[in-house]
Amino acid sequence: MFVFLIIVGTLVLISASFLVWVMIHSWSRLTLLDVNNLPEVKESQKKNDILRRRAEAAQLKTGKAVKKISSRAGMFLHIFWSNFQTHFRQAVDKLEHTLLDIRRKKMTEPRSILDRNRQIRDLMTEAHAGLETQAFDAAEKAFIAVISLDPKNNSAYQGLGDVYFAEKHFSEARETYRFLLHLDKRNEHALVRLAEIAEADGALETAVEYYQQAVLINDSLSIRFYKLYELLSTLHQPETALTAIQEALALEPQNPKYIDNFIEASILVGNKTLAEDGYRRLRMVNPENQKLAIFRERIDTLA
Repeated sequence: MFVFLIIVGTLVLISASFLVWVMIHSWSRLTLLDVNNLPEVKESQKKNDILRRRAEAAQLKTGKAVKKISSRAGMFLHIFWSNFQTHFRQAVDKLEHTLLDIRRKKMTEPRSILDRNRQIRDLMTEAHAGLETQAFDAAEKAFIAVISLDPKNNSAYQGLGDVYFAEKHFSEARETYRFLLHLDKRNEHALVRLAEIAEADGALETAVEYYQQAVLINDSLSIRFYKLYELLSTLHQPETALTAIQEALALEPQNPKYIDNFIEASILVGNKTLAEDGYRRLRMVNPENQKLAIFRERIDTLA
């Protein structure tokens, strides 16, 4: 607004200066006019007429100039004010819309979140029920519906993978579990399922890799070490197989199956000390085990 007042003041000053200049210039021309050469009879009248016409002409010229300047100033003021009003209305409208959106968000967002969470919870219940009762189509649709509401829902991807796994659709299950691992790199369930799928496909080395990743995350489950033992034995890797069954036995020292396989693995690698230790354990846990005599003979042949 201050800038606007400066502009208008400058225009008025210029107009006044121009008016003074025109009057001075016109008056100079009037004083130079020689009326002595006019006839004496009309000298006074003509002199007055000339002075009047010159003054009127100067006034008219000045008036036009001022009017032109005033007109331009008025036009400028009109445009300026119109633009100011337009921008002001736009700013007010934008502010009103922003405040309205904020109010609407505050009013609707909590309900929207609650409704979505309730819907997800109901769908997950329906999906797990379908999985347990082998209603796989219904379970699949429910899990997919959850994913559409929450694209990063780990439980939904895990459940969907379990549906495909149960149906033996291993290709779909594999892709689902892999994507679950993309979301959660430490998902043990996905790693074990991928190991089982690889084993079913005959990719035993891949299965070993997945089981190894699983036990690195959680080494408190003996069954995973036992699975490693079985796979490594099939792959003819007795040394690492022995290490795996030792880990399983450390977690369940009284498990007859683990002791049995520990003795077997110890004999295969030719470790008589470990084989004797396993034999003593088996006699204590299961003295009626028919394999005790066979193990005794095989251990005695070891150097």
